[in-house]
Amino acid sequence: VVELARALLRREDVELTLLVRPTAVDYARGELGLPAGRIVVAPTRRTLANSLCERTGLGIPALRRGFDIVHGTKHLLPASTTATTLLTVHDMTLVERPRDFAPLKRHLLARPYLASLRCADVLVAVSRAAAGQVAAHLPAAPAKTEVVPLAVAPALLTATPVPVPGLDPSRAALVVSDFSPRKNLPFILRCWPQVQAAREGATLAIVGPPPRPGSPGARALTVARRDIAGGVVHLGHVSDAQLRWLYERAQVTICPSLVEGFGLPALEAVTFSSPVLTSTDPALAEASAGRATAIPIGDEAAWVAAIVTALAAPRPASTRPAEARSWDQVAEETVAAARSALQARALASVARHHPTDHERGVRTAPRRDRLGAL
Repeated sequence: VVELARALLRREDVELTLLVRPTAVDYARGELGLPAGRIVVAPTRRTLANSLCERTGLGIPALRRGFDIVHGTKHLLPASTTATTLLTVHDMTLVERPRDFAPLKRHLLARPYLASLRCADVLVAVSRAAAGQVAAHLPAAPAKTEVVPLAVAPALLTATPVPVPGLDPSRAALVVSDFSPRKNLPFILRCWPQVQAAREGATLAIVGPPPRPGSPGARALTVARRDIAGGVVHLGHVSDAQLRWLYERAQVTICPSLVEGFGLPALEAVTFSSPVLTSTDPALAEASAGRATAIPIGDEAAWVAAIVTALAAPRPASTRPAEARSWDQVAEETVAAARSALQARALASVARHHPTDHERGVRTAPRRDRLGAL
């Protein structure tokens, strides 16, 4: 959301207003440079209540402003808006894997999410795989879906690599992930004793937030640390400079997810010439653009063999990042999708009032669209 907002703010043809949590107001003003009049502060409530308020508009009168476009960047759109609506679709996990979420969230948000998908004027899917996931649930979705892939953050592309203290990258496999069930990290942790038995000193370096206490991921991490002391290192959050160093120096990057909507770590890894092992999930194949080795989900022997082979092979020389897709391109394609929907609504409106002259009243001159982003 932040990188898309930055790119939209660089455009002279878009006037962006952001709906933010109270804790993000200073960031929106200081880092993004938004004036106070274009920042809408959401009421302070629990996350789930905030999401439902976004859908109903309750307590957020600014959602009824005269925006040309209202863009839901994750899951929900306000039902009350009369603006052209755009919804970014990252995945269908909330519908397809409800037990990955807390009971209250999966019971209260799945239906509003599906309703938002149905009512949106245009759906922006982050990958062809995500578009396919939506189509499996909503057969009418493809007619209003545009695929707009994400991009690597500029801060990562321009960072000067900084080593992670105490980590020997020549023995390391890298995972960049949280511990949510679909990320499948317990599977890799179960494989690691076999990897270490075949490749002494092999280290699994995990970048990302810690697992929720008591979760399967937390239990798997505890067991791995106990059984293979020093073989698993959870680095937590690292700087862009350290992450770039890891991508450029680790022997291999591992992406074992059961299902993804996009697969940003796979894209980042191939951008920095890292050898990559992924599951056969379609989104990961798409993000890695054919430059990864895909291994069947759950085939433990195949994963162990592939990791051991990658750890033993000479690491390809690091090269300057491949010509990368930019967030300005993401913004350009997002705006184009929104304008196409705006024009379609204008044509439909004119057709209702002037059935013999469909073209009359359609604005074709350059314009500055007012966009509200949730």
